[in-house]
Amino acid sequence: MTRHAAGGSGSCVGGAQDGATSGFLPQPFRGNYTMTVCLRNGAGGADFDCNDTRFYFDGSA
Repeated sequence: MTRHAAGGSGSCVGGAQDGATSGFLPQPFRGNYTMTVCLRNGAGGADFDCNDTRFYFDGSA
């Protein structure tokens, strides 16, 4: 899934707007994930200075 924090507003484009009810996933799925965070030069610009981390989520709230 991809989310964009447009204009530094603190909220991500997606969520309810694209059918997901909240957060990054519609429900907590157990498993291994990789989260990648990038800066973007404008709404249609290229991503840069990306960094990622891998983690395991056990499905708990």
